[in-house]
Amino acid sequence: MIFQSFYNARAEKGSIHPLIMPVTAQAYAGVNYFYMSLTNSSSAESWPCHFITPDGLIQNKLTPNEQGILISNIDKSFKYYDASGEFRKDAMNGKLNSGTTVNDPLSVERTKLK
Repeated sequence: MIFQSFYNARAEKGSIHPLIMPVTAQAYAGVNYFYMSLTNSSSAESWPCHFITPDGLIQNKLTPNEQGILISNIDKSFKYYDASGEFRKDAMNGKLNSGTTVNDPLSVERTKLK
């Protein structure tokens, strides 16, 4: 479980953060298979608090620009979709590719163009 705290209460109208932060958090949660509590301020132009499941979906979120407390339940027995699950053990053991060597001249001599 990751508690990601972010404060952008002084963001200007049109700031990119309310658009990119929740989506970025969803991607990190889904790729790394963990729950995420994405917290923020309730002031105007910020994004509301989110609770994200290990498959990267938003389970719960607060209403934008309103004060509130987000309470979410975690069911540890529920099996979420795990996009990286098949490869996680290999990656943790240092295997970061398929193991098949690609024989490509551009991989050998990267300073020359075709």
